[in-house]
Amino acid sequence: MLYSFLMTADQIVKTLQNQKNPKNIAGMARFGIKPKKEPLGIAMPTLRNISKDIKHAHPQSPERHKLALE
Repeated sequence: MLYSFLMTADQIVKTLQNQKNPKNIAGMARFGIKPKKEPLGIAMPTLRNISKDIKHAHPQSPERHKLALE
């Protein structure tokens, strides 16, 4: 999946929420992992791919820094 358009922080959060994996959350619970906030259970390779796509969609510019500050 390639996110080739400029995304806002809200769009990124929605993208992450769409990748929520209840199976991984159940696995975390089996190992006694109790996060303070609601976990999403996103696999690290998936998370890395999303972040890489967002990084390439936001070239080195002030817009990229604004996104990081949101």
